[in-house]
Amino acid sequence: MLTILGLVAGGVGVALLPANVQNLQRKDVFYKNIAEYTPTVAMAAVWRRDDASATWREFWEVTKAIAQTHSKASS
Repeated sequence: MLTILGLVAGGVGVALLPANVQNLQRKDVFYKNIAEYTPTVAMAAVWRRDDASATWREFWEVTKAIAQTHSKASS
């Protein structure tokens, strides 16, 4: 988050970040809360076909749980 804020402060771009980032006060960054409807975007996960690592398995479990939570919330 600090790197992203530094890039924004340096004029490299804009960023969408969690609201709690506002606690990292930067005089040269403008914070704007987004309270309106938040659109969703279809996403996909990709990985190497032969990857059977513990890191991949944990990533996949977390990804599935998040997807299930969001699909229930939008129903």
